[in-house]
Amino acid sequence: MYVGVDMVKAARWERICEKFPSRLEKMFTEEERVHCESKGKNKAYSYAALWAAREAAGKALGIGILGSGFGDAYLSWTKWGA
Repeated sequence: MYVGVDMVKAARWERICEKFPSRLEKMFTEEERVHCESKGKNKAYSYAALWAAREAAGKALGIGILGSGFGDAYLSWTKWGA
């Protein structure tokens, strides 16, 4: 097993949030969007973190991010966190 680091540019997600908000609906579940939007001006960082988590899950499963639909993997929150 290998260990890797996924890095995502928050500036890219700031641009997506501003210019292409409809993409967020296709890429993230409603629960994920509500969570990110609740972060106010820091929402791009939350979207970037969610994207990195999905990308890491796809790599760990050996299917990559394009090997599955965006909705096949998602995060949810409990009273203990993500």
